[in-house]
Amino acid sequence: EQKTLLAMAKGSGIMIWTLGFDTTDDTSLLTTIYKTAHP
Repeated sequence: EQKTLLAMAKGSGIMIWTLGFDTTDDTSLLTTIYKTAHP
């Protein structure tokens, strides 16, 4: 979440290398990024 906020404030985007190992529960990286960027 903190890295997403930093990227939104100082960067130009977020890159995810692979989604193959991401989870489908509350610990999902992609879900956390989405929820942080779209509150």
